[in-house]
Amino acid sequence: MSIKLRRALLAVLAFVATYTGGWAYFAPENWYANFPGFGLSWLPQLGPYNMHLAMDDGAMFLAMAVLSLFAIRYAHNMPVVQITACTWLVFNVLHFTFHMRHLSAYNTVTPPPHE
Repeated sequence: MSIKLRRALLAVLAFVATYTGGWAYFAPENWYANFPGFGLSWLPQLGPYNMHLAMDDGAMFLAMAVLSLFAIRYAHNMPVVQITACTWLVFNVLHFTFHMRHLSAYNTVTPPPHE
């Protein structure tokens, strides 16, 4: 993989982490009520609002953004890129596993019946 492609992928991760982390940390109640946006709201179904938990989530995402930005700077250093990739992989596998085990908290979207 070229260094340019590594940097581009890390930049996407850094952007998503900064967006999500900044929103959760600096506007935790709004983040809780409205995440992921676009007219959707995924968090209230999982339990009551907790400012501490929301801000901790924001802080974690901001820390992941810092790690990703650091890796962009040192994209030529494979161990730095690999550590960053492994960190994101662990988070996302555990996060995905949680959501797969708790799908019942969400309503399914079904198409309207045909007439």
